[in-house]
Amino acid sequence: KALIIVDVQNDFCEGGTLEVKGSSSIFPFINQLIKFEDFEKIFITKDWHPAHHSSFAVNRNMKPLSLQKIAMEIKNSLAVHCVQYTRGAELCPLLDLEGKKAIEIKKGYIPTEESYSGFGTEQNPTKLTRILKRNNISEVVVVGLALDFCVGNTAIDAIKAGFKATVIKEATK
Repeated sequence: KALIIVDVQNDFCEGGTLEVKGSSSIFPFINQLIKFEDFEKIFITKDWHPAHHSSFAVNRNMKPLSLQKIAMEIKNSLAVHCVQYTRGAELCPLLDLEGKKAIEIKKGYIPTEESYSGFGTEQNPTKLTRILKRNNISEVVVVGLALDFCVGNTAIDAIKAGFKATVIKEATK
């Protein structure tokens, strides 16, 4: 069994450019999972956008949308977020890995392509499937931000790839 912690980056937390309201409430649950569950591997996905990413409204002369409004609007109209090598792309300091090693999975780094899943896209998959299969992992637990976008898509893609997937409600927003 592996734990996949999705996009717990500063830009998705309170005060971030794409803040998920109440995001800080999930960290005690995630930290408990890390501390008390025996996972074969722990993965952390990260949005890792170049500054000129096509999903940013500013790069398309559009008004930025919040995560709550984007579901009803055009998907490629986001505020600038998780730009490579910026504070917004860093992991939230509320995440406590308890000294455990986590494998980082970066996504969304192709300027013309958005990736809501930790597994990447069909055209550009991440290394996640390969590492899970190489380690004979058959089940994943998915937590993080945001349930309606990256957490949900990661769980769905895990199932499509043949893994049993569980989303922990208290550990996602």
